[in-house]
Amino acid sequence: MSAALPLPASSLKLMVATSFPCAVISEGINIIVVEGGSKSIKRYRKLILRRINWAEVVNDNDDDGDDDEEKPPNKCMLVWQGSVAKSTFNRFSVHECITKAAARKVFADARVGHYWVLAVNFIDDEF
Repeated sequence: MSAALPLPASSLKLMVATSFPCAVISEGINIIVVEGGSKSIKRYRKLILRRINWAEVVNDNDDDGDDDEEKPPNKCMLVWQGSVAKSTFNRFSVHECITKAAARKVFADARVGHYWVLAVNFIDDEF
């Protein structure tokens, strides 16, 4: 599922030009890894966590009309942030994976399989 984000194009260009995001889209979970300088990562974090209303993005794209089906809320959570010795992703990339195994393989091929494990096993404390 791809969604058009409700943001000015200039914001997206700035984020992509100054950082190196990698998005892995899979059924039930989407993971975005951002690498770059501290200033660009700070801007990207604000963009993703504050400026985008993720529930609204899903409602706008929900055109199949299945309201009977109980869906989990759509939200964005910061799983981990910190410094790494060497960056893994050197360009903007989006991987659409049909299965979770394929998504796991994207991270394993980049030698950061632990990113997948962290995201899948993450427990949100805001209940």
